[in-house]
Amino acid sequence: YKYVENAYLTGDEIVAAYRRSNICLNIHTENATSLNPRSYEIMATKSFELVDARKNYDEFIEGKDLICFNDCDEMIKLIKYYLFNKEQLRCIADNGYKKVKKNRKMVDSLSFVLRNFIKRRLDEI
Repeated sequence: YKYVENAYLTGDEIVAAYRRSNICLNIHTENATSLNPRSYEIMATKSFELVDARKNYDEFIEGKDLICFNDCDEMIKLIKYYLFNKEQLRCIADNGYKKVKKNRKMVDSLSFVLRNFIKRRLDEI
């Protein structure tokens, strides 16, 4: 089986790895309750994301924009299913991509961060 070794990858190498993967597996740290930045990166490359279950998926819909699993047995079952159902896999990847493209523009994200930073600074005065 092909895999990626735990090593530093440039942004271009990460994008290439996501794009050539049938399934991008995203496992969070134990304490995480919402999606990590990797989720947005995966979906922004029009790639299929299989993610461990979270309490919060932001604006993304489980089963439509990404697929979630609760344990290793379910993860393996879903990997097998989607490897043999590539039309569904592509549809879900496309949905996630469209939502990221619509809702997660860099200018909007920077604007949000700056507004909150300035607001906090003003509150300190």
